[in-house]
Amino acid sequence: MDYQIPGCPPQAERVWEAILALAGGKLPTRNRAVKVACFDKSVCDECPREKRKVRIKEFRRPHEAIAEPGWCLLEQGFICIGPATRSGCGALCVKANLPCRGCYGASGEATDQGAAMIGALGSILDASSEEQAHALIDQIVDPVGTFYRFGMAASDLKGRR
Repeated sequence: MDYQIPGCPPQAERVWEAILALAGGKLPTRNRAVKVACFDKSVCDECPREKRKVRIKEFRRPHEAIAEPGWCLLEQGFICIGPATRSGCGALCVKANLPCRGCYGASGEATDQGAAMIGALGSILDASSEEQAHALIDQIVDPVGTFYRFGMAASDLKGRR
C-alpha cells in the first residue's frame, strides 16, 4: 500500500484531496503507507463544542444520559476519543451529539492512540488519590475495545504478555 487515507470511511472531501494531490504530482509515486488528506491536529482542535476545563467526576454511556448541547462530551463524562484522534473528519460525530470513536487513528506524533487517550484521561480525572482514579476508570466499559477500536494493530501492546 503506497498511501493511506484515514477514516472509517474516509470523508469524500479527503478522498478527493488525495486524488488531486496524486494526479497533480504533489505526492511521491512510491511510499510506505503514507497518510494523505488528513491533518496532524486532533478532532478536539476542530470540534465546535465549548471546553470548560472541568474535571471528570463520572463516566456515562450515550444511552444513559442526554449530553448537554454545545459542551465538550468528554468533560460531561462521555468517552470521546477526540483528544487522541487525527482530525480531518470535520468532527462529524460530535456535531451529531455522539462521542468520537477514533476512526481517523492517532493524532499528531502519537503512534499509540489508546495510550494517548489514557494519558489524556489521566490529566482530567477528578481524583485526588489512586483509589479514586481506579474507581473512575472502573466505570469505563471495555477500555481496551474503546481506546483501541481502530488502532490495536499499531499499538505498543502488540501481543506482549
